[in-house]
Amino acid sequence: MDNEKKIAVLIVDDSTEDKEAVRRYLSKSLDNSYLLIEADTGEEGLDILKEKNPDCVLLDFQLPDMDGIDFIRDVIVKSDLKKVPVIMLTGQGDESIAVESLKSGVQDYLVKETLTSDLLLRSIKYAIDKKQSELEQEKYIKDIECALERIKKLEGLLPICSSCKMIRDEKGYWNHIEKYICDHSEAKFTHGICPECAKELYPDVMDDLRSDPDLGV
Repeated sequence: MDNEKKIAVLIVDDSTEDKEAVRRYLSKSLDNSYLLIEADTGEEGLDILKEKNPDCVLLDFQLPDMDGIDFIRDVIVKSDLKKVPVIMLTGQGDESIAVESLKSGVQDYLVKETLTSDLLLRSIKYAIDKKQSELEQEKYIKDIECALERIKKLEGLLPICSSCKMIRDEKGYWNHIEKYICDHSEAKFTHGICPECAKELYPDVMDDLRSDPDLGV
């Protein structure tokens, strides 16, 4: 386990006893090695988040400078730090807090009084996997939206030169049709020559091919 990458867990909690309990629970893991990073206030937690980029956050609902919901809404959701999975911790079970926490974007909600090593370790794994799945889904949706946007650009009327077949783009520049399509879609070109152009460009070769019964041209 010494050679494995440690899972960095940031705990934002002003209780020394609770932080020590979490450290003890994490040390019992047989599957992973954990690095526990501590913060006593929401502001301190934000600074560490920006600097350390942990794999998961354990967030106490009741902080000295803000509550956990404010931390989520005002700190994480409004920045790139929303990519980090968060587990809310409370001193006692409260269904309304649990619902509000999950709505605000946390991955899980745990009550300190019923916390065990197995429960905490499972929750951390679940939170990390769930957040990763959410990020992959967001990327997939964005990729689809970009692809649809490129398709829309190709669906409109395109100004094309009747002689050289170059296309005028939205900025007024004329581009070869291959370049325009490559820039606005995922299409790639391979080049060949059609029979009509082959007849015009290489008439002798085509006559020889037509006269050979084995080729059947």
